[in-house]
Amino acid sequence: MLTTFSEPTFLDILRDECRFRPIGPGKASLAKKYAEAMDHANRRMWELQIFLEHLGIRTNWRFADSVAGSDVMASEDAKEELVRMHEEFLEQATAQFAFDLSKGANTYRVGTMEWFAKDVCRFSFYVDSVSRSLMERTTSRMRHTHDLVRARKVRLPARSVNKPAECRRIIKAMPDFLHRWAYIVTGERIARKSEEAERRIDPTLLAKTVETVVSTGKAAATATFAAADAFGKRVQEVVSDPALVLGDYVLTGWE
Repeated sequence: MLTTFSEPTFLDILRDECRFRPIGPGKASLAKKYAEAMDHANRRMWELQIFLEHLGIRTNWRFADSVAGSDVMASEDAKEELVRMHEEFLEQATAQFAFDLSKGANTYRVGTMEWFAKDVCRFSFYVDSVSRSLMERTTSRMRHTHDLVRARKVRLPARSVNKPAECRRIIKAMPDFLHRWAYIVTGERIARKSEEAERRIDPTLLAKTVETVVSTGKAAATATFAAADAFGKRVQEVVSDPALVLGDYVLTGWE
């Protein structure tokens, strides 16, 4: 899903950001340029990992060794082999990033974006609600799903769009090179639905267990808005309804 969203793809961006130029005289120069390229790629992977964890998505990434093995450097095809190894690492990093974003959607950390036409879309995002009593503290993660018409993309930094504190916080935590792949969608909301996706009950000192309840939710909505009554209550007034999007994933939304 990541590499088919738009041009440039995430892999294209990563290639641009972590270029390996195997030029120069001698294998010593080649080994040095490879080490520099892989060190740079590892730093970018570390930035992506920190960003995902900032979103509440746990990661377990393996970083590349920036030193080429002596067997590779001794080969007559050392240049081609290093180019292959570098590209393979970027492809693996792209796949890992895609997997973790998908995991974030499955665990209610990020929402999803669907486009049905050039200016018609549906997106979902999550907001936590907390209530307290003498015996327990309940955190409900609510899934908000909105339908937009006359939707348009505003690329970051999107200075024309008023952003709440949560949106600004996420953008600040986002690696700069990801800004090319992110945008704010805004348009006219015509329908919305809210449902509890997850509930966590944290006991006070009087109790010792934690219960997690995940709702089953409703069936997936169809690709059109013809069955609007089945989807949720129609909004009578048309309002502006932005969301911060990264590829096919919604990081936050607001009204």
